[in-house]
Amino acid sequence: MKKQGLRIIAALLFLAGAIIFAYPLGESAVMEYRDRSTIKTFNEAKKEKENYDRELRTQFEEYNRELCEKGQDDLSDAWNYEDGTFDYDNTGLAEEVVGYITVPAMDIELPLYIGADEKNLTQGAAVLAGTSMPVGGENTNCVIAAHRGYRGAAMFRDIELLKPGDQVKIANLWDTLEYKVISTAIIYPDDLDAIKIIPGEDMVTLVTCHPYTKNYQRYVVYCCRQGTEEAGVKSETGKGWNVPVQLEYELSQPLIETEKILHIGGTVLLAAGSFFLILNLFLPAKKKKRRYYHGRRRKGYGGKDR
Repeated sequence: MKKQGLRIIAALLFLAGAIIFAYPLGESAVMEYRDRSTIKTFNEAKKEKENYDRELRTQFEEYNRELCEKGQDDLSDAWNYEDGTFDYDNTGLAEEVVGYITVPAMDIELPLYIGADEKNLTQGAAVLAGTSMPVGGENTNCVIAAHRGYRGAAMFRDIELLKPGDQVKIANLWDTLEYKVISTAIIYPDDLDAIKIIPGEDMVTLVTCHPYTKNYQRYVVYCCRQGTEEAGVKSETGKGWNVPVQLEYELSQPLIETEKILHIGGTVLLAAGSFFLILNLFLPAKKKKRRYYHGRRRKGYGGKDR
């Protein structure tokens, strides 16, 4: 009985370990389902009202013009959790979802919210306050922030996979804008000039924490609108861009890949161990084979027992 009790404890410990390892994977699945549902709801609402409020688009475009003309004095780091400066209450849209962002190289599709406040950043990607609304146009730079992973969801975790030429799509209420990655940079959180509007450019800039699991730098990806890439390519060396001098930094992707392997491998091993222990506990033990002789023992030649 004592041996069986130890086996039960071991099986429970293995099972608990498997659940702990699998928890982030389960959370990731839940978050991805939530994101898909939000995007589906957005697309359905957009389809119901095909020519969505043109007045709202005019407001967005006017906001972008004023932002460029007056400057971006209110710009602050995303993780200061500043609310959006655009008056969203009168738009008639639910939950401040203005569209969604698709990045094939990172295998993500995230709802896009207005204002990088704490709530929005836990639900998807968010347009940073004091930057352009995501409708494109000359003299715009829509800065989109997201966590470097949150509760199992990848979000911008794999941002280091992006390289020049990769595609970034922004679906808003009226159309889908396509951008190409031009360059990347590592900046300090207070280096706000590096993410401001660049005259003449139509840009989207992605921002997240760096290094992975830490928060003392920012990883920035600059993207130019397809059809206007030539201006960006000419500026790739930094001329005409507010790109800072490249900081020294450590790559996070090797750690991220190792973490993925450990989570999957650990879950599989612990689940397999739990399965075999439980199987051993509940299956009846095999009986030892015994030889039975009917009647007298067999005798060999000469009458002697064999």
